[in-house]
Amino acid sequence: TDTSIFTVTVTGPNTNDARPVSANNSQPYSLLAGTYSVTDTNPGQSWAAPQYTNCTDVVVSAGQTAYCTITNTKLGTITVIKNAVGEFLGNESFSFGGDLGSFSLPSGPFEDTASWSKASGWLNPGQYTVTETPLANWDITDISCTDNNGLVNLQNGQAVLNLDPGENITCTFTNTERGSITAQNIINGSGGNFTFDLSGPTPGSYTDNGAFVHLFASLLAGNYSLT
Repeated sequence: TDTSIFTVTVTGPNTNDARPVSANNSQPYSLLAGTYSVTDTNPGQSWAAPQYTNCTDVVVSAGQTAYCTITNTKLGTITVIKNAVGEFLGNESFSFGGDLGSFSLPSGPFEDTASWSKASGWLNPGQYTVTETPLANWDITDISCTDNNGLVNLQNGQAVLNLDPGENITCTFTNTERGSITAQNIINGSGGNFTFDLSGPTPGSYTDNGAFVHLFASLLAGNYSLT
């Protein structure tokens, strides 16, 4: 239940009456016959501009009751968190686009894990899309959002969010860096061709024809065996 207090001011003949009104309640005014206007002051920046129905040039006749409806909408926020598992040696960034605009969550050098966040500021209720741009040698391995009405497409790196009035949504995008395995063949005796098979999330095969060392690169994280 929202406990915010709004200030409603009625202006007209010999009247400039401002009164506090709580959310989802009404406030009666006893007025002389005449023409009036009604304005509302929100209790803070977390509210959208008021929407008025029959609140301007309201003609009140003797014995008549007139109604003015003011609709106040609570704003919400969306926070994007970036978790990274891997290692950055340079100044790469994870880039995002969509209805929140284009932005990057910079990394700077790090090892093992790191985390950054981006807050949207106040937003009108509605649907918002956040999409991460793929970064070479990194995979989006998880997208988790607190929006129960939203949709997540891990393959496309996208979250479609339905922001309700007053809702604060947090979306966490997790990226995992790809790795590599170096295979070295040590031969005791005369030469020959040897085939190596790599099994795991990113399988591969290599035939040694005298190079003796081979790099299996850009491997998804996981368990591997080499035979």
